Amino acid sequence: MRIHPVFHRSLLLPADGVRPDTDQPAPPPVLMNGEEEFEVEDILDSRFHRRRLQYLIDWVGFGPEERSWEDASTVHAPDLTRRFHQTYPTKPRPRTSGRGPQFGRGLEEGDSVMTHGPCSPAQDIVIPDEGKKPKFSSSSGITMS
Repeated sequence: MRIHPVFHRSLLLPADGVRPDTDQPAPPPVLMNGEEEFEVEDILDSRFHRRRLQYLIDWVGFGPEERSWEDASTVHAPDLTRRFHQTYPTKPRPRTSGRGPQFGRGLEEGDSVMTHGPCSPAQDIVIPDEGKKPKFSSSSGITMS
């Protein structure tokens, strides 16, 4: 049996022992909303890790060995995420709650949040006026005097 030696390209060095990209410093982070962030070149993959959506990010100015999985909440590249999910529709994507708006047109003046249910009065119960005393008849109905 013959074994073919295979090495990842990030492990290889030029013959003289100097990497050509070590002369270039890493690009500085970009200020976004008062915070320093690195620029995203491309989104390569997505997954759910510990019930959180993550993207495999390729960073601008960094090599493939610097790619990292980042939570979707920390990735601020809406165009790239949209393009990624259009290109790969079967990959994990942000979950939708599955719940639409609770009220189709919204509440207006005079609308009640609960029109029926355990907190609303039943239609067949008579509520007596405060000034009159209720009398109970043998037919289990309430009469007012």
